[in-house]
Amino acid sequence: EIENFILGLEGKFIEPSVGGDVIRNFEALPTGRNLYQFDPNKIPSEAAYIRGFEIAKNTLEVYLKLKKTYPETVGIVLWGFETTQTQGETIAQILSYLGVKIVRRYGSWYPELEIIPLEKLGRPRIDCHITICGFFREMFPNVINLLDKAFNLVSDLDEPFELNYVKKHTLENLQHLKESEILKDWEEERLKRIACGRIFGPSSSEYGTKMLQLIEDSVWEKEEDLVTAYKESMNYLYIENFYGFKSNELFKKNLKRIDLISQIRSSNDYEVTDLDHYFEFFGGLSKSVEVEKGIKPIMLISDTTRELILTENLDKAVEHGIRARLLNPKWIKEMLKHKAHGAQKIADIVENLLGWSATTGVVKNWIWNEIANKFVLNEQLKKDMMENNRWAYLEVLQRLLEANRRGYWQANEEVINQIKNTILEIEGVIEEKIDESF
Repeated sequence: EIENFILGLEGKFIEPSVGGDVIRNFEALPTGRNLYQFDPNKIPSEAAYIRGFEIAKNTLEVYLKLKKTYPETVGIVLWGFETTQTQGETIAQILSYLGVKIVRRYGSWYPELEIIPLEKLGRPRIDCHITICGFFREMFPNVINLLDKAFNLVSDLDEPFELNYVKKHTLENLQHLKESEILKDWEEERLKRIACGRIFGPSSSEYGTKMLQLIEDSVWEKEEDLVTAYKESMNYLYIENFYGFKSNELFKKNLKRIDLISQIRSSNDYEVTDLDHYFEFFGGLSKSVEVEKGIKPIMLISDTTRELILTENLDKAVEHGIRARLLNPKWIKEMLKHKAHGAQKIADIVENLLGWSATTGVVKNWIWNEIANKFVLNEQLKKDMMENNRWAYLEVLQRLLEANRRGYWQANEEVINQIKNTILEIEGVIEEKIDESF
């Protein structure tokens, strides 16, 4: 990597190569080359197609075990970089729920959709509510069109509602649109295309949600404020040749149908607790369903970083991330070797945990207790954090107090007092350093 970096600075040729997860795709080795991705028309790849169907099978098996029935609608989060890494595992997962397969008779440029008969499918066709980020919209417009065609195709099948939830919900959407004061005069064919729409995301000029900023700045009062921000950001419908159509009522109607929310963890580089986008999109969708429907959806994460796919409840995935990072002495030691950045990364994860608490409620009390034991009551680690980045350490302590104030952490009063005293200590040190600079 250093050699190629120097070549680049000298304006010399750097060998091109496919990028991606080196464990998932060995062709990405050696690293340090001039990266490109792959043909988006090949999404999903043959391998991703097989794994996507396995993810869907695993997810439905977990739900069946819990509820003894199939979900009518599954909420799914699609990210651009995640789709790139997996070459479309989540896309294949969606097609599996619908009972549709891709046939490539004329190469990657002309993928065709083919219905899997109900007898072979062996279950109802499951509907999907898909949320995308802005990067997915920009990177894979062809996939948006492909999925939109799939929903239209399944909605037109001559099958009973109890075996085709997609058709059932499309007709309900169509009736709702016909009764709308704004859309009632539109031609029925156009209304039907909108009724078949299941892909929602930010407006055409946005990439994420307004909810994230509220969490970062702690400027929200109640969880419903987060839901309002999420829905206002994500209620734009994307269908072929009709991008970014604001459809708040249709969005809320679809939210009320969701029984299960699923996302994959695709990279060995991070856990679900490492990125704020996980609680922003997965958590925001989950909380919105809970508020609109009055019932918490089942929340599942599928870890596809290894050969064997592991599908588990969200709380298990969060606990795995915390044990691998914040409660792991080796990880903490290595992170604090990075001046300033190490403590900041720790602070970021604590902030993400607050976001998970607010949107899903899966962060258990013992996790907050253990974080306090590590970063407040451990004098040596307290000293190391202050030396590494006292501002980031101050942020960790303030997030702990916020978790307690909002009711996510039932903390011992003595521990809270210790946190407050440490905050005063750090603020005193910061003021001294500022005075010294003058």
